[in-house]
Amino acid sequence: MVENFGPGAVDRMGFTWERIQEINPRIVYASIKGFGEGPYTNFKAYEVVAQAMGGSMSTTGFEDGPPLATGAQIGDSGTGIHAVAGILAALFQRENTGRGSASTRPCSTPC
Repeated sequence: MVENFGPGAVDRMGFTWERIQEINPRIVYASIKGFGEGPYTNFKAYEVVAQAMGGSMSTTGFEDGPPLATGAQIGDSGTGIHAVAGILAALFQRENTGRGSASTRPCSTPC
């Protein structure tokens, strides 16, 4: 199960990790969020927010103008690659333990 809803949305729908494990203890659950613990924990994030907060926008644009988003969607694609790596690790763990796992800890920086 992979979700990218706003912070707390899945829990509000009644699907806490505990409830998901009751339904299927072998499930692998990946939750993708833009911010980790800290002042922005409950904020939503998307590509341009990730680029601005991560600093990549400071490397683009024009000398006499504001920063610009990069043409490449580095936040979204990087997040996807890391999510897949975590899911594959969880699937490997499940094969060895018989139990699923959850990756609900958000990234520590915008992603």
